Amino acid sequence: MIVWLKKYDVLNKSLCLLAAVLLWFYVVSVQDPEKSNEIKNVKVKITGEEQLMSRYGLSVISVKNTTVNIKVHGRREKIAQVTPDKINVTASLDTIDAAGMYAITYQPTVLVDGVSVSGRSPAAITVEVDKISSVSVPVKLSDITKAQDGYYIESETITPQTVTITGPQEEIAKVSYALVSIDLSSKLSQTVDGAYEYTLVGTDGKEIVSANIKKSEPSVKLNISIKPCREVPLSVSLISAGGINSTYAEADISPKTVRIGGNKAVLDSTSVINLGAISLAGKEDGMVVTMRLEMPNGLVNVDGVNTVSIKIHLNGIEKKSFTVSKFDVVAGQIENAQYIFNVKANSIDIKLQGHNSVLNAITPDMLTAVADLRGVSLSDGITVQAPVNISIKDNPDVGLIGDYTVPVEVKKR
Repeated sequence: MIVWLKKYDVLNKSLCLLAAVLLWFYVVSVQDPEKSNEIKNVKVKITGEEQLMSRYGLSVISVKNTTVNIKVHGRREKIAQVTPDKINVTASLDTIDAAGMYAITYQPTVLVDGVSVSGRSPAAITVEVDKISSVSVPVKLSDITKAQDGYYIESETITPQTVTITGPQEEIAKVSYALVSIDLSSKLSQTVDGAYEYTLVGTDGKEIVSANIKKSEPSVKLNISIKPCREVPLSVSLISAGGINSTYAEADISPKTVRIGGNKAVLDSTSVINLGAISLAGKEDGMVVTMRLEMPNGLVNVDGVNTVSIKIHLNGIEKKSFTVSKFDVVAGQIENAQYIFNVKANSIDIKLQGHNSVLNAITPDMLTAVADLRGVSLSDGITVQAPVNISIKDNPDVGLIGDYTVPVEVKKR
């Protein structure tokens, strides 16, 4: 072993290495005791926010530099103790009194004795402040609700209908409405009831996401009441009149059906809704009559149809002209006893309406024009235009079209 140590001069080499280490320690500790170092990502603390709000109604909405780099100088052993949490960096908002973007200088303080600040990066931080306001925006649904066949939407409510948002004026001015996103693509067969969150949407239709905007409530209550309904036909009663027998008349109703909902017992017992009666007097083929649709008690008009059009179709109903040459006069008992009446016309032309089979069976000799003087003030020697009714033998089902008069001479007996 000794021979090996002498051969490779291990002892002398070890002494030289020890001397080199001691020399380095001396140079570091005694001859060059100080150094500089850059501490990165030191957090910046903002001060004066409460005063900014109370004095000017302003709030910080963004900070461009939340951390900075600080260069420190000191003895090596002290510098080794400096970490980001050993440096306090504060930026005061005392100089701000209006909304806008500001470059704010900051003050770094090292919490290790014997270490000083020798540099900083960046030189200032950028803060944006704005007025804080509150506005109410309407709440909307993301989808149009529809009910399955056999159901209808009785009501659809969102509570509250508006929500209040608070934040920087510039940001909340961009908000158009609050959107409740719920999948209503499938048709509904049962009531929807619950609390749903909402998002804020701008005038461009895009979602607005901002940590600076606060919502008065995180969700709204949505209730979509779904009830059963059924489709029933509409009907109308046609009343024979004016020579038009309802046997030869049809009603074309538009719409033909309507959906009804409501009380289940009434709903189940209702198979048809009758609109009412239409007199056929004066009606012509193709004439349209409008009627209101009234719902029976306990039923709801699901389709919202308030009026119905009824087109009248007349089958075989025609108008035919006749010349009447026979006349008669009717008056009160007293007038008949006092006066003689003389019709001053040879004939009059009239029109009758009825089924063609009935009209074709009428001949002129079956017709009598009856001048009606009842209620007319009479005196000797006058001639009056008396209204005319038509008397037809066997009283066939026809109607007189138009109004007619004939001159009647009045003479005292």
